[in-house]
Amino acid sequence: MRDEIEGAAACRRSYDGAALLTFFVYLLGYLPGLVVNIYFLAEARRTARIAGRSPAGLGCLWGLLLVGLLPLIAVGSMIVAALLGAWMGP
Repeated sequence: MRDEIEGAAACRRSYDGAALLTFFVYLLGYLPGLVVNIYFLAEARRTARIAGRSPAGLGCLWGLLLVGLLPLIAVGSMIVAALLGAWMGP
């Protein structure tokens, strides 16, 4: 009985507001935005497992995570390129 109630509640759960909040937190700071994004994404994935379908806003959270990780990937790539360039010589 409890699983049925939890599943029914999960079906109606939306993460659109969480995605919007995450976007605004990213504007305040990169690291807090990343933490909030990962938190809401984990909750949305748990809801999807319980409900058996993806809740609204799950794709937005994945998109924000992708866009949020791009600067980190770019900086990491530049550091690796600089290190390789210094190691290989002129």
